Amino acid sequence: LGSIIFIKKYNPYGSEIIEEVNNITYITYKDMTFNSTIHFDMPGYMVSITILNCVFHDIISLDYYRIILIQNDKISLYITDTTFIECTSSEDIISLPRCCYPTITHTCCINCKSVTNRLFLYFDSAGDFIRFLYSTIYNCSSLSSGDPITNVLIKNGDQYLKCLNISNLKYAKAIQFESALCFSFSMSTIANCTGGYIYVSNPQTDKVIEMVNIYNDYQLSANHDSLIKISSYQYSSTLIMMNCVLLNHPDRY
Repeated sequence: LGSIIFIKKYNPYGSEIIEEVNNITYITYKDMTFNSTIHFDMPGYMVSITILNCVFHDIISLDYYRIILIQNDKISLYITDTTFIECTSSEDIISLPRCCYPTITHTCCINCKSVTNRLFLYFDSAGDFIRFLYSTIYNCSSLSSGDPITNVLIKNGDQYLKCLNISNLKYAKAIQFESALCFSFSMSTIANCTGGYIYVSNPQTDKVIEMVNIYNDYQLSANHDSLIKISSYQYSSTLIMMNCVLLNHPDRY
């Protein structure tokens, strides 16, 4: 086979397939149920990780490692057809402080909780892109009694989000975009989030949000009653919304 090596291993969750091709390691988790966290940190290695048709159920992670944690910009991540059910994390369910080109698609997060700062997804990697597509987050909440946490926080790099359904978040704002370069957010619905909806912070270029519907049936607190909030402390830019529906509670604006 030349430089191509194929290895098949067994791990506590089921079967794990590892392939090494031209110094790149490909790890695939398929049709597996997880009951503990996953931490990927392989210094010096180029790794591509696929999580396909898996279930993360009733995992409690109150330490540093979150549910899924990647902090290596030589590791790429692809998650699809995967469900997170009743998981509790110290901060993020999926934490990607350093990750190469992550793609998360056809993923469902139901009845999950977080203790501080962020809830489902965190990404911060300048020079990379993230794609978050065709996914649902429902009935998730913060366990903190302070200010609302952020459900999805995406910082830096190119940010592409499409066909998301986010609803019934308690004490959490839906999405915060920060310092985006290329940007696309479209064809999504956000409803009934008691901590707020869309926050756009420090956009580096003009941004377009298209075909996004935002509905609020709650009387939010005075500090979190806007459907969209924009702040820019470094760059001058314009936010354009096209073919969108914004419907706030009658007592709000």
